[in-house]
Amino acid sequence: MQWTRSARRTGLMWLSMLALFLLGLGVGLVDETAILRWSPWLWIGVIAAVMAFATALCVYWMGQIDELAQRAHYVAWFWGGSFALGALLFVILAGPALVQVVDFAALTAPFEDRYGDAAGFIAGVYASVFALTVGYGLWWIVYWVRKQ
Repeated sequence: MQWTRSARRTGLMWLSMLALFLLGLGVGLVDETAILRWSPWLWIGVIAAVMAFATALCVYWMGQIDELAQRAHYVAWFWGGSFALGALLFVILAGPALVQVVDFAALTAPFEDRYGDAAGFIAGVYASVFALTVGYGLWWIVYWVRKQ
């Protein structure tokens, strides 16, 4: 069976995405505390290498999809990300009042064992990534439903 150039590229893209997923899963399952005791720079290097590979894969992937799909992603990141940032800005500005009605210590507790004093900061980073991803996903769905 002869594979076309387009089929090879698509197969390579999916294979790369699978490899990246498995690499990310492996990194997530590694007990980094042993590595951190030996050399924190090694762990930083591993994470930087994984992120560089992911970025290269994303750039390649965006170049392979059609213009409508590219536009869907741009629009979803702009609008979904903007609404998510608006929600996060609300939390920041309403923070003094929210502290009185929300137990933020309970929200950051899962991060304290692993991140120590940085638990609040890391919880905020997780919340930001989560909000942006949800905003993007919802807007992406809306975009495609409207285009049908």
